[in-house]
Amino acid sequence: MNRNKFLLYSLILIIFLPIQCNKADTFIITLEDQEPPCVLNAYSVFNDEHTHLTFYAEVQDNGSGIAEVILFYCFRKSDDLNQIDDELDWVDVPMSVQITNETTQTTLYTVVMEFPHVKSDYDILYRISTEDKVGNINACAFDIRDYPQRIVEQRFYYHPPGLPEWALVVAGMAVLASFIGSIIYVKYLTKRPIIVVTKKELFN
Repeated sequence: MNRNKFLLYSLILIIFLPIQCNKADTFIITLEDQEPPCVLNAYSVFNDEHTHLTFYAEVQDNGSGIAEVILFYCFRKSDDLNQIDDELDWVDVPMSVQITNETTQTTLYTVVMEFPHVKSDYDILYRISTEDKVGNINACAFDIRDYPQRIVEQRFYYHPPGLPEWALVVAGMAVLASFIGSIIYVKYLTKRPIIVVTKKELFN
């Protein structure tokens, strides 16, 4: 009897176990992208004439892919460091893809903006927002204000036309030295001794 039960149970396992295994072999795995693209680095570069400014952003995304990168920038006078954010005139502009590295999943974005001719020293302030293809947004993926030293390094210094200030100072000192030297020459170096000649010596 026990032997018959064993054979029956064995038969049931032989028939139904492969069916259950086949059902368990199918899995549906869904990976959800919850991280927006990150900015590895960002910087700005003037052209030689200081008429245009190029912004660069190195953006990385390991999920659904980069959908949009937006630059926000403004110019602040260097001597007006206490100006609050609400008073800054931010301009937003989309950045364009320049080159992509498939190995590191990094894309270089750029945008060229015209720089106004201003008679003052200015700081270039900017921040960058990123968004991926499933809607994850980082409104402030990079902000240059987090790096005060870099703001100073990328500062625009206004140089008025004509000779620089130090050259004018040197020229003024040279003129002053020449004037003092001429006075000394006339007063001391060209002074000749007075020779007194008597009437007798004159006719002898």
